[in-house]
Amino acid sequence: QNKDQVRQEMTTWLAETDKRIIDIHKTWDRVGIPKLTQAPTYLEPPLVEALTSLGESLIQSAIVLDEDNDCVMRALDRVKQKRRPSHKKEIKDSIHLEHYQELARQLNAAGFAQPVIFVSTNGADFWTDTNTPQYPHVDLRADMKAVNLLFYGSLEYALRHLQIIPGNHPPPLP
Repeated sequence: QNKDQVRQEMTTWLAETDKRIIDIHKTWDRVGIPKLTQAPTYLEPPLVEALTSLGESLIQSAIVLDEDNDCVMRALDRVKQKRRPSHKKEIKDSIHLEHYQELARQLNAAGFAQPVIFVSTNGADFWTDTNTPQYPHVDLRADMKAVNLLFYGSLEYALRHLQIIPGNHPPPLP
């Protein structure tokens, strides 16, 4: 939905990173200790294109769930009751959540033993607070727990949980 915005954010971040690295090298030079001969640069078209391609390949490999009327009705109920993630009367996130919870229910019923993980970077609607991306908002915890759905506010934490990338992930809620 927002590929161009994400590309711009990534480009800006890489440009800022390059500037910071150059500033660090200049600082070392100013104090009379040349650290490296040349500061590396990261804002390169091949990196931006590779990251864009990776994101597109993930989206292309996704399986799109069919719309389920019961899920949509549960999402509408969330809007009517002003329940998260529709506490601000928006429906799209509730439709996503209800379909994902239904998928988790069906996987649980079929005996699927692997973790089912829901990731959302939408801190305003899903997180405990905007500084705590690893835990769902308290208003969502019972719904997620009922279907054994693990929540992460960042793809990095989810990938760490799945041990796809190294590093620690936040412990699950008790």
